[in-house]
Amino acid sequence: GAGDVKLMAAVGALLGPKQFLWALLLVIMAGGVLAIIYIGKAYHVRGATGPFKRYARMIRFIWVTGRLQYLPPPPTEAMAERIPLAVAIAFGTTAALLWPDWNLPG
Repeated sequence: GAGDVKLMAAVGALLGPKQFLWALLLVIMAGGVLAIIYIGKAYHVRGATGPFKRYARMIRFIWVTGRLQYLPPPPTEAMAERIPLAVAIAFGTTAALLWPDWNLPG
């Protein structure tokens, strides 16, 4: 578990703090693009459903009982799609290494 966090820690140790921030920004942007692609694929190819009914059930449970309860997404929901963040990390790190002249402050 948390392999992506460990990979980002290793990237930060290799790049240094300033260049790591740029790599992190690129990783976040690449991860967002990947998420849009994967969720779009889930909706259009698998016919997945949205998370709103599940969210409504969780809110109703909080309202009635006053307790928090997480309901995991069923396999038919788009939020159950797993995104390979190592691909986004590889992209952001490679971009930060290829263009090290970012006019970094300091």
